[in-house]
Amino acid sequence: MRSKQTKKFKFKKLINSGESTTLRHHKVTLEFTANPAWYAVQALPYLMEFPYECTEQVFSRYYANSIASFIANSNPKIKRVFDSWKNIPDSKALLSNLEKNQELKSVLLEETPWVLDAQDESERKRRVGLLFDLNHMANNLKTALHKLEKMQTPNGGWTWFKGMPDDRYITQHIITGFG
Repeated sequence: MRSKQTKKFKFKKLINSGESTTLRHHKVTLEFTANPAWYAVQALPYLMEFPYECTEQVFSRYYANSIASFIANSNPKIKRVFDSWKNIPDSKALLSNLEKNQELKSVLLEETPWVLDAQDESERKRRVGLLFDLNHMANNLKTALHKLEKMQTPNGGWTWFKGMPDDRYITQHIITGFG
């Protein structure tokens, strides 16, 4: 939806669910975000932190840094937001939506895995702030590209791990990613 635009949504199955004799209603919560791209950006550190040095994961690091670099260089406002996340560790902006939403919090909720997910979301925001450090990004891009060059075989393909024969799947994965 664009700004100053309204839309009506009708959840027919939910409305008609009142006719069921076996269904027990508890609660429904609907969360809306004006800019889903923020969630995609917050996922970038996950791609950066793969623990292995296989070609696929090295490429994922390169890809995440490329996207982050493009975003930071094309939109200074976004970069300022991420800088604030990095520099203000106690900022409310770092709280996950679950941690912000008091209605969703309860004693029972604290005993569920979703609390860990909420804490992980806050940590992801901190890591995004660190990811958007331009010097760090440039260094990571250079390092990942150098590793990818070393993993490429003389015929142009890529191997899963250094020393293995080239693999069609991983080669297509990387070429598609660069495309």
